[in-house]
Amino acid sequence: MIYGIFALLRIDPALLVPSAGPRAFISYAREDRRIAVRLELGLRQHGILPWVDVSQRLLGTLLAENIARAVGAAHTFIVLISRSSVESKWVRLEIEYALQAHLRAGVRILPVLLDGTPAPSALEPFWSEVVQEWDEESIARIGQSCREAWAEMRVATIVGESSGKG
Repeated sequence: MIYGIFALLRIDPALLVPSAGPRAFISYAREDRRIAVRLELGLRQHGILPWVDVSQRLLGTLLAENIARAVGAAHTFIVLISRSSVESKWVRLEIEYALQAHLRAGVRILPVLLDGTPAPSALEPFWSEVVQEWDEESIARIGQSCREAWAEMRVATIVGESSGKG
């Protein structure tokens, strides 16, 4: 019943989690779903609240609006770069939303290179993580980056509030 209310209001319940911890949006192509789910589970074990469309779908909501809200609510936008993802119209749209959120709110953008495919040119200015194997060390590095982004955004918010800009 409660999820029906969220769907009616077009609000993703995952976005209502208090800012008690770092949030990440995981962008990926359907062909990379197994990797995205593995990353989601690993990040949860590191205290990160990931948003992955596989587990966050709300029936009856507009997909693009739901994605835009989730990207804007994240501290880190993680995009899995592969041959499949650079061809995906949805991944391209999510990257556009992330670039806007980066400029507007400082959302960190973290391209993760999976199969040697280079990041799209729009992501070239951002440091990338190259992952050959999905092991605990890779997930821990990505989790650490998410925690750092969260801390930086919290400091920026506190500084903005104390200077009267918040």
